[in-house]
Amino acid sequence: MRAAIAITILAGGVLLGHVAGGKLSAQAPNPSNTSTNAAKNPACALLSVAEIRKITGREDYERPWSAADPGEGIAGGSACAYEGAAASLKEPPTIGFTLISGADYTQRHSTTKLPPGGQCKRESVKALGDAAYFECCPCSSKRAPALWVKMGTNDLIIDAEVEAPATEASVRSTMISMARALEAKLRNRQ
Repeated sequence: MRAAIAITILAGGVLLGHVAGGKLSAQAPNPSNTSTNAAKNPACALLSVAEIRKITGREDYERPWSAADPGEGIAGGSACAYEGAAASLKEPPTIGFTLISGADYTQRHSTTKLPPGGQCKRESVKALGDAAYFECCPCSSKRAPALWVKMGTNDLIIDAEVEAPATEASVRSTMISMARALEAKLRNRQ
């Protein structure tokens, strides 16, 4: 399942598809327990499917998927992704995020030096959170660069696939909209 491979990037630690160029394997989520696991996941509790549909402009997202339980994601965070119906012939492009609490992970990561050779890039994003940037390493036309955001005591890493007719620019815009929605929710919790 395509979603399982992409979500492994979210759950696998450091968004390895972007940061380290690594490839991971994963098992597809079990549709019978997807909603149960997501209900217990702090990341999945932040945005409803209705909110994801509004943000993405797509009605084919059906449920959240707990890609990493608390403590199992990058820097001890939890990860959530959104997927279509299990019986659907065509799934929507994967979109999801990792929520990291109290680790100042984005700030520390932003100071790591990118490898030489020009295959990686980091671009700051203004007026989002306390600090934000897109990063890909190596960059790919099938995935938008990961969006890293520092928001108070929380960090977010948002990841999304680029699937035509969408473009990298339109997916980046969707990721920023998702970050703003998450920022509003996180600021209200503090």
